Amino acid sequence: MTTILLLTKTQPKVGRLKPSAGLQPVAYYWQGQGWVYQYAVGLAVAIMPYRAPSTAQQDTLAVGRQRAGTEPCASWGQHIAGTR
Repeated sequence: MTTILLLTKTQPKVGRLKPSAGLQPVAYYWQGQGWVYQYAVGLAVAIMPYRAPSTAQQDTLAVGRQRAGTEPCASWGQHIAGTR
């Protein structure tokens, strides 16, 4: 008897995988708020490899991080403390 590794739709992303197009779930179970579908890992396909941000993107991100918490909230006018 062979064992099939089953993962939910979001779990394979850790290994840079995703269910292939049109792949039907192998199993499912009730989670409490809805059905959770499980897919066989052996039938998953690779996600595009991670691409590091370009220099321009890194510069824009740096500027955004510096500005975080410096603009007042549009609805109530107070500054929002940054979480970083």
